[in-house]
Amino acid sequence: GTTAYFGMRECGPLMPRNNVAVAGTTGSVGALAAQMAKAKGCYVVGFGGGPERAKWVTDTLGVDKSLDYRARDLNAQLKAAFPNGIDVYCDGVGGRLSESIAKIMNRNSRYFSYGTSAAVYGEDEVTPPKASSAQKRRVSDTIDRIVTARNIKVEAWTVHVHYQDRIECENNLSQLMVTGRLKPITNVIEGIEDVPKGVMAQYESNPYGKLQLNFA
Repeated sequence: GTTAYFGMRECGPLMPRNNVAVAGTTGSVGALAAQMAKAKGCYVVGFGGGPERAKWVTDTLGVDKSLDYRARDLNAQLKAAFPNGIDVYCDGVGGRLSESIAKIMNRNSRYFSYGTSAAVYGEDEVTPPKASSAQKRRVSDTIDRIVTARNIKVEAWTVHVHYQDRIECENNLSQLMVTGRLKPITNVIEGIEDVPKGVMAQYESNPYGKLQLNFA
């Protein structure tokens, strides 16, 4: 949970009045980030690929709303879900979904980008950003232009730079779990002989939450 914890912390402080969008909500980072934002009292909207996965987001994670990012009228649904714009975006997806979300982000909002799963699971080819500022921020050229024009805070880092705060992270996540405000979503595969099965599952079935391989 360290990527989710430090990402949302660096995008903070999260306030109850904040409108938060979390892409990749069925994944290991997004599932935790959405719950953390909700625990802070934010209005949280998640996303799932298809009605069943979108329903899982609201039913399991307890966020306010979830949208099917494959819906044809997604842009209209986004505007309806965020009539006052978006203050914080947690992005593990990239691609067209993130470009649609960026268009309704508020001025001086915050953008946490940690992955581009659209390049792996999406149907559309994702073109790497060419502009140097976009590369630094790990976003597309389109998003880079939006965040520049609206003074949206975007930072790029790897989680190890916050290692000195690991105990803080573990303590706070543990408190959220004990009080029932955070559910760890984990799929465990036991045995080194099943490592190939675990790797294939990540691409074939796209399991919910974290896929964990345990072997002695």
